[in-house]
Amino acid sequence: MAGNKTKSIYRKKIMVPDDKVIHIDLSDKEVTVGQEIDVTVKVLPLKIETTSPDYKLGPLPWSKEFIEKEYWRDMKGTKEAINEHPGYFINREIEATELSLDFFLSAVSELMSSIDGFKKRSAEANFWTRPKRHLEMQLMFAINKALFSVTISAMALVDRCRVLTLKYPVPAYDERVEQCFDRNEEHQFVQGLRNYMAHVRIAESNWQTIWDEKGRRVNFLLRQKELFEGDKWNSLAKSFIEKYPDGIDVETLLGHYRDHVAEFHFWFHEALRNEYGDIVDEYKRYRNVVDGISANTVYSLLLQQVITQKLDPYMYLDKYLSPDEIETVLALPNNSKEQVDNIIALLEECNSCDDSLRQLAYRAFKVDQE
Repeated sequence: MAGNKTKSIYRKKIMVPDDKVIHIDLSDKEVTVGQEIDVTVKVLPLKIETTSPDYKLGPLPWSKEFIEKEYWRDMKGTKEAINEHPGYFINREIEATELSLDFFLSAVSELMSSIDGFKKRSAEANFWTRPKRHLEMQLMFAINKALFSVTISAMALVDRCRVLTLKYPVPAYDERVEQCFDRNEEHQFVQGLRNYMAHVRIAESNWQTIWDEKGRRVNFLLRQKELFEGDKWNSLAKSFIEKYPDGIDVETLLGHYRDHVAEFHFWFHEALRNEYGDIVDEYKRYRNVVDGISANTVYSLLLQQVITQKLDPYMYLDKYLSPDEIETVLALPNNSKEQVDNIIALLEECNSCDDSLRQLAYRAFKVDQE
């Protein structure tokens, strides 16, 4: 019956993606029907399997000679099979998190550049005239759009890290996050600002010009009164807002927050390397073998075409080298071994150039080897 207290033993085992197992134990909870309770969720550490007979290429490790043999037997299939290596999945999650970090840092840079652009243009004598009003609106739009992008990318980064560590736990991660973010007023405000902009209104940074002994300064502020139009701020975020009755300076806030996030991710990157670096490196070595064979094949075909059709290889340098690289190459004697070795050094990836390919390049560039 509703309202009656019950004592029940309830254990549930839930399977989630990537064979992660979550255990929820409610055996010691005394609850009423419909009552919300706090539970402890334990995420079991991921066991990385390296000897699975289910790999298309068979149990690890795989030798270079074996991969080469399999590649020539089935090029596409071998490329796909390499990605069954457990390091592929870890590396994919790490790269996605690093990309999310880059999005956030880029958004902050865009915001700072937009603010700097406003400061410079607003110092011009005719900026505040009526014909220039559209320019002011464009610059303000760019600033507020960039601010919105910062808040969105900041919280996307938080979610991205959470996804990664649920799949691939990192020692002391939870403690570090609690120390750096969960109890940090600045972070809680940025997180709340994202929710405010998504659900209440787009926060607009208001410019303020100050003249003092240091000269002219333009600040962009988030006004306290406008921020408190939203009522979903948690206690830490609210405390942060209350510290700035005259408004929160956008540049100061996000410049400091950017550095704080970058410092955390420096630690996080090293922690991931310590925990999963060996298995990711092993995957990359296997991937490099396949990519090296592929690159060697492509360059061999191109050079053979140059030789058989008697083409001038110098006419095609701009398709493979940047202007600065071409300048460096052409500073060396044409048709020289030194020059061709320099070209190879610039283009080579994944140890793709063996002696056979190098000799082919010498022939294509008519290197005198006597």
